[in-house]
Amino acid sequence: MKVKPKENYKCFAYSIPSLDKTKIYDAVIASNQPNYKEQGLIFCNGFLLNKNEYIVEENEDDTA
Repeated sequence: MKVKPKENYKCFAYSIPSLDKTKIYDAVIASNQPNYKEQGLIFCNGFLLNKNEYIVEENEDDTA
């Protein structure tokens, strides 16, 4: 799955790369999280995003 974040995200506590809202990233469904389907949770470069925080650019799996 490829997604584009709606906002820029940066983590100050850890040294993971930030997310730029102008770029497209690979993401995976966060199936290990409670209510992941209802909330549309995904992991994108170390960030946990919900369905209101990203736009799906390409969906390789129709079950998402």
